[in-house]
This record gives sequence, structure tokens and C-alpha cells, in this order.
Amino acid sequence: MQTCKKISWHKIADTIEEIPFTKNGLMEINIANKTVCITLKNGQISVCSNKCPHAGGKLSDGFIDATGNIVCPLHRYKFS
Repeated sequence: MQTCKKISWHKIADTIEEIPFTKNGLMEINIANKTVCITLKNGQISVCSNKCPHAGGKLSDGFIDATGNIVCPLHRYKFS
């Protein structure tokens, strides 16, 4: 029997315009004692870990490429 993980929602803003994204469309935010990377691409918001699992770089310091991948600022690995 599998157990389901509890999902918690955390409101960070009332509108997308209230979120202070940098010009690269990324930002770092602390939610429930976890640092995450929030992305904005074509009006869509996504959230992921802010730490690159390969090089440990801060993904929020990277950029979003033309296909919507987050690119690590340290070693240019792409995350979809």
C-alpha cells in the first residue's frame, strides 16, 4: 500500500505582476524554509529547486533558453 504525500500550497502574490522577476525570468524565493526557483515563461509560472543537482549552482542566477529550459549558470546544463 502506497502512502500519498501531503501537498501544501503557499500563496506568494495575488497576481503575476506582483512577483519581482528579474530580466532573466527567474527569481529565488524562500517558501516554508525551502529555497526555490520560480520561473516565468510565456505567462506560465513554474517552481523547482534552486540548487543544481550537478554543480550546486543557484538556478535563479541562470537563464531560460529559447525552448523554455532553465540553464545552470555554472555549467550550462539544461533543466526542462
